[in-house]
Amino acid sequence: MDERLTVFLVRHGESEWNAEGRLQGQTPNIPLTALGKRQANQAAIQLTNSGSQFVLSSDLLRAAETAEIIAHSLSVPLRLESDLREQSLGVFEGRMALEVRRETDDENWTDPSWRPSGGESLQDVYLRLERLFSELSHEQPNGRVVVVTHGDTARIALALLQGKGLDGVTTAVLKNGEVVELAVTLAPSSP
Repeated sequence: MDERLTVFLVRHGESEWNAEGRLQGQTPNIPLTALGKRQANQAAIQLTNSGSQFVLSSDLLRAAETAEIIAHSLSVPLRLESDLREQSLGVFEGRMALEVRRETDDENWTDPSWRPSGGESLQDVYLRLERLFSELSHEQPNGRVVVVTHGDTARIALALLQGKGLDGVTTAVLKNGEVVELAVTLAPSSP
């Protein structure tokens, strides 16, 4: 019998660096703006009747702050998970996004194997998410979980959870505070 895991994928609220147009990657201690906190509260309201059993979040501050607001509102446990971190952008972290885009080829950002110096490729992120969601599916068969992450990680997770594979990763990024519900059919585990 197939099992279904329901994932409520949430992009963190606006951070100070989002507002500045600065690339964050895995820079750890970037807080939410006042707007970001409102977006997190709106996501929590949207998730009120989701039946979620817990919140799983990236351990980077902007995601953890968003997740804390949601978990508190839903009165469910929160677990921080480093595998949900944003794609590491290496030498580009902290730089203005528009500057970096002018210096790099657009094709690089959609090439699954390209990685910025000192950073991760889309494939690297896909593999860590694949491992994480496989473990989660065995921990929570027929479960309902809120997953708070980042823009690029969310678009990779969408392709993975929709069964589209690495080739299905699009350039479309969730808005800050956006919630997407995914019913994921899982193959039965081996006895």
